[in-house]
Amino acid sequence: MFNLLEFKKIKNLLKKNKTIKFSSNFVLRNSPQFVFLKKELNNKKFGKIYHLSAEYNFGRLKKITNGWRGKIPYYSVSHGGGIHLIDLVIFLLNKLPKSCVSFGNKISTKNSNFKFNDSVTSILKFENDISMNLTSNFGCVLPHHHTLKIYGTKLTFVQEFNNCKIFDSRNKKSKPRIINFKYKKKDKSKILNSFINSLLYKRKSIVSQKDVLHSMLTSLYIEKSIKTKKWEAIIS
Repeated sequence: MFNLLEFKKIKNLLKKNKTIKFSSNFVLRNSPQFVFLKKELNNKKFGKIYHLSAEYNFGRLKKITNGWRGKIPYYSVSHGGGIHLIDLVIFLLNKLPKSCVSFGNKISTKNSNFKFNDSVTSILKFENDISMNLTSNFGCVLPHHHTLKIYGTKLTFVQEFNNCKIFDSRNKKSKPRIINFKYKKKDKSKILNSFINSLLYKRKSIVSQKDVLHSMLTSLYIEKSIKTKKWEAIIS
């Protein structure tokens, strides 16, 4: 099992070896709707952010019941799925989670060879008392997709299965603004390409070493909270 002790070893090795290039393929950062959303948040269009809700809906049950994920000594749906949304939210808010509490179950895969939680739900507390609920849902009867809701004092962003909207009113008769961006393959490959360019031309990766470590640490404390059944301070 990948644990906090291993994380600290990796972090210390990176400190000692400044020339090591270290990143991760967090592709959601370059999805057009999130690039747009980042600019809107930077421009304070949403007012003060106070709550977020995110779901990583895997929708590929056979990959955990029949694939390598169920054969290795330990698999975490937080490390393998939810971490993408952890990184995305850290990127969008430019803030770090400070503590978390989590719960998991394996109801969907109860009668399979998969031995680990297939669903994990967490509450995270960020800087400035911003709250977030995060679910890594690998057993869902849904196609693969991500949901994200960001609640601000002026605007609300909602991405669900196949639509993306911004609400600017509490009036149910008002129509939300539809955000319609076409996702292209090059959008997904840009993150990996930036890492390759950092190796070849000494350019900065879109996803920095610090970004990866923050997301890894949060995911590890989510797993720790499942075991301790209590709130855990996220300490590097």
